[in-house]
Amino acid sequence: KRGISSTEAQKAAEAYPKSLERETAKELARTRWAKLEKVEPKKRKKRLYDFLINRGFNHELSREIVMQLETKTNEDF
Repeated sequence: KRGISSTEAQKAAEAYPKSLERETAKELARTRWAKLEKVEPKKRKKRLYDFLINRGFNHELSREIVMQLETKTNEDF
């Protein structure tokens, strides 16, 4: 839509290190999880998952991070 071909966009996405993507997602999730502290647990998980998906993280990574935050404290994560 913005003048970048889909092949160029795909190449750029593949070149992005997965470890950096994971760390970025975790940092965003930690911050958002803390902001949602007063929300009931089910809604909190859903909102965090939606937050990560809306920022372009894949479903598997988003689900994994939500599950980790649900079971661990921020210090362990």
